[in-house]
Parts: sequence; C-alpha cells; structure tokens
Amino acid sequence: MTIKTVRLAVPGAVSQEFLHITDLHIALADERESEEVRAHSAGRIALFEEQGQCHTPDALRQLVDYAAEHRLPVIMTGDICDFPSAANLDLLREQLGRTVGYHLAMGNHDYNYGPLDSEGAASLARSTPVLQSVFLQDLDCAVWDNGGVRYVFLNNNHGGQFSDEQADFLEQSFAACGQHILFFHVPLYTPDLYDVVMGSWRQPIISCVLEENAKGVYIPTAATRRVRALIAQYADKVAAVITGHLHFGHNDMLEPTVPQFVTTGAYQNAGTHFIIEGEVADKA
Repeated sequence: MTIKTVRLAVPGAVSQEFLHITDLHIALADERESEEVRAHSAGRIALFEEQGQCHTPDALRQLVDYAAEHRLPVIMTGDICDFPSAANLDLLREQLGRTVGYHLAMGNHDYNYGPLDSEGAASLARSTPVLQSVFLQDLDCAVWDNGGVRYVFLNNNHGGQFSDEQADFLEQSFAACGQHILFFHVPLYTPDLYDVVMGSWRQPIISCVLEENAKGVYIPTAATRRVRALIAQYADKVAAVITGHLHFGHNDMLEPTVPQFVTTGAYQNAGTHFIIEGEVADKA
C-alpha cells in the first residue's frame, strides 16, 4: 500500500486530517446478478488486477485499516465501485463502517454497469437509492462542516458537468461561509493537465475544457462555466479542489492560491493522507 501525505494550510481552521481515496473500481458480482453482469465483473477484475497489481477488495481493506488506525474520516471522489452490484455495496458497507466517518463525491461508474448500461438519468435514478443506503448523504450536492472548514461534495460525473442547482448552492455557500475544500470526480481544466490527459487518454476527459478543444459530453455547459467562475471569484475561500477520474496523480494550480489535487487511483493500492494545518490545534 502506498500512502502519500499532503499538507494543506487553511487559515482559521482547526488542524484536522482525512484519508482521500478515488477510483478503486471494486468489481464484485455474485449470484444476485445476471450472468451477463458476472461475466462483465470477471473481465473488469482481471483488468484492474493487471493494471494495479492488487486485488481491489484487499486494497479497500488495507486503506480502511490505515484510516481506522489513524482515526481518519475517509473522503472518496468516485468510482469506488465499478458498478453498483449488491456484492460491491455489501463490501463497502462492511468496510466503511469501520471508519470514524466517510463521504462521497460520486463517479461515473458508481451508479451504472458500463457497456451493459448507460450513464444517463434512468440508471442514476435506479441506483441512487441503493447507493444512499451506504452513503447516507445527498449524492448530488452535500456538505460536511468540520473545524472551520466546509467540505463540499458535488456530483459532476457526467462529462464533468455541474448543474444550475449546484452552482446556486456553491455561490450561496461561498457568500455565507469561510474556507471550503471542494470534492468532485472529474477534475477541472488547466493547460498542463490538458496536455497530460491528451497524452494518456487521447481525449479531453476533464471539466471545463476550452470549447475549441472539448468534445461530446465534455463541452462545458453554462452551469459548468459558472462553477469555474465562482471558484475564481471566491478563490480566497477555496483552500483546495480534490478530484480523481484520471487514475494518475497530478497537482496543479487553478488560481494563484487554489491548488487542484488529482490523486492516484486506489485500484493501485494507493491513498492520500491530507493534513489540514490550521491555526488551532485539534484537541480530540
């Protein structure tokens, strides 16, 4: 297991820590699923074991062991399961229940069955209730206020797009609250990240890509452009943006004072231990 440590200064906050994981892609399926889903599961397990050189359920157990040992809440930015099978959700419920707390910004795999399904509204509506039985939060837009930091979890899994409702919420939150850390699955465009993504994925699978470079579902909507503009407008209230989706790590700056952390896929048995260095020591 590889745990990277990142220290993040947040003025006015209580010092605190959390474990961030993303893109674990657990792909279990048992007799409760169709034969087609079980065949899909076997192929996906083989793929991620070959790429990550580990068994993803074992990676989850080791990451949760680390979080439990250090008493860290676990924050996830999507694709924790490769599809929402009963076996995947049972394992997540069992393991995450050992932590002091956990939160999710949903990914594009968490709620659908890949080529057997779609990333559309129907599969999202079907899967949201079962996902919420594990992640007891609003899966579109949720917050956790802790020690002077507002943690915001937004669902931008379909083409990196945000909704008008999410933009409205973010604007109200920035106006009313202090320091924020934003979590979502698909990272925001920067020129450096765009070059790396095109070299690795050969397609611009990031949010708010410049329109002349965007394709298909990744062409930014007005609401998505508005969220990006709000981050720039309220940069003094954004301590960091933390994402996943790309399976590789990349640190960059969205604004002169706003870092974006894209972290390594947990299917590689990897996580990131964030240490928030505030002005007040945590007495817990």
